[in-house]
Amino acid sequence: MQAGTGLLTLAAAVRGGVPGPRVILEHAQPLACGVELVQGVRSAAQAQGLGRLWSTLAEACRASEVDVIADLGRFQRTSPVLPLAQSADAFIPVAAASLESVMHLADGLTEVMPALVRYHAPRVCPVLVGPDAHAEGDCADLDDLLRRSGHLTEPTLPIAYDPKALIRLERGETPASRLRRTLLLRRARTMAAIVGPALTEPDQTGAEPTGAAADAAARSVPDGAGETTGLPARVRGSGW
Repeated sequence: MQAGTGLLTLAAAVRGGVPGPRVILEHAQPLACGVELVQGVRSAAQAQGLGRLWSTLAEACRASEVDVIADLGRFQRTSPVLPLAQSADAFIPVAAASLESVMHLADGLTEVMPALVRYHAPRVCPVLVGPDAHAEGDCADLDDLLRRSGHLTEPTLPIAYDPKALIRLERGETPASRLRRTLLLRRARTMAAIVGPALTEPDQTGAEPTGAAADAAARSVPDGAGETTGLPARVRGSGW
């Protein structure tokens, strides 16, 4: 990856102007698996230094001719990236299948939801990363916890913890290859069909999404290491 191209150059490009539909792509770099990546900041100080430009960056995401998934890391109410979350169509908090992680997610939602709904109410779609054999029960437990906490979220979606498939994906293997048969990719396609029905448009038989939607979902699955990553996504067109 070229160190000189990324979020900082994107911020400089949109400073003082109305973002165009291609500005995101102009500062993105292709990964081996085919997804276009805008490299983020390297430190909290850089993020804080962008200040009000985060609002302009959020406008650039909304105006983009491609759909945008923004990884906001350990998102908090005071995070400088709050404008990105507030402008999202879907806010996707991710937790690992452990008591500590799900409690952290619930507490985090209590903190951030008032700030998220102040200007716009995105869909909140929790995702739980863990053993697939326990996925149904684990997701039901998290839904019950969030409901008792007063959170109006959509049903929790499972992502299988599949380190071998993740390594293959990180090495650049295309999701359209035999990798698509792995449990990780199958769960990712199901997640795409549920979180973004307007863009994946699965048929009434429950068939998994294919093409751009499936590939994009596969490339964006979490690795299970993070606990409360927020992934706000602007859903538009025919892909993530």
